[in-house]
Amino acid sequence: MTSDLTATLNMIAHDPLVAGFALILAGALISRMLFKQQPMWRAVARIIFLALA
Repeated sequence: MTSDLTATLNMIAHDPLVAGFALILAGALISRMLFKQQPMWRAVARIIFLALA
């Protein structure tokens, strides 16, 4: 049972779509914290993280 769960989680962790989504989510959270008062720079940071993914 646990080996099936481990294999599934390992497969999900190596999925490029999941990795890209995690990078975009991290970029959105980081840009929100860093540029809370500057919405223009926050948008630029999100575009950069989107381009990286």
